[in-house]
Amino acid sequence: MQIYFWYQKLKTRKDTPDTGALQKCADFVHAFMLGFDVADAIALLRLDDLYIESFEIKDVKTLKGEHVSRAIGRLSGKGGKTKFAIENSTKTRIVLADPRIHILGLLQISGLLGILCAALFWVLQQGKFIQN
Repeated sequence: MQIYFWYQKLKTRKDTPDTGALQKCADFVHAFMLGFDVADAIALLRLDDLYIESFEIKDVKTLKGEHVSRAIGRLSGKGGKTKFAIENSTKTRIVLADPRIHILGLLQISGLLGILCAALFWVLQQGKFIQN
């Protein structure tokens, strides 16, 4: 990998055994640029069935101003407890980048986790949501 100015040049060599190595490399760089830890991005290289799903809060519910921050805070929870509880129970990783949410995990789980995050935006008291 060679880094020039503001772009990255990735290429395979003749002795590269896997033809999908370049795509895995691009997925690794993309995951790192989205804000996932290096260890989580390396998991993309090792496992074939991991995917990244991204969506914006406004795709789920139209919010403006302070309400967007409140929705992100509701997903994160006090001290990150809600986010860590979701990550540990579903074996996924979540990155909260202000209006966007990125989920790294299995395809089936990340789709359901998107629905779960959307439900957190609609629920009035998150304590009751977590207990159920």
